[in-house]
Amino acid sequence: MKINNEINSRLNEPGVLKSIQDDIFNLKREIAEIFFPVLEDENRITFGYGAPAKLVTFMSETELDKINFQFVVDDNPLKQGKFVPKWSIPIISQPDAKQKISSLVNETPQTK
Repeated sequence: MKINNEINSRLNEPGVLKSIQDDIFNLKREIAEIFFPVLEDENRITFGYGAPAKLVTFMSETELDKINFQFVVDDNPLKQGKFVPKWSIPIISQPDAKQKISSLVNETPQTK
């Protein structure tokens, strides 16, 4: 049944893979235009939000691994205190991120 769905969706045609490849290339280019200027600013605090299972693949494929992320924020307590595989980027909570950013810019953490 699934194979028929793929054939009906034309996923078996050679042009589909080329289209996917082009989409990935365009995404990589767009990400580079947005994020790679960060590499030029050594004083910038660079962090990510969310640590899904596919983060390593996404960062590798889009070359975001070239950016020196200080940490990744994730709301899931099961991920906090862990690290992003391959680069050992710490995964921390939002409150910890606020405190870390404040300490990085030499400000006292704001309280609610």
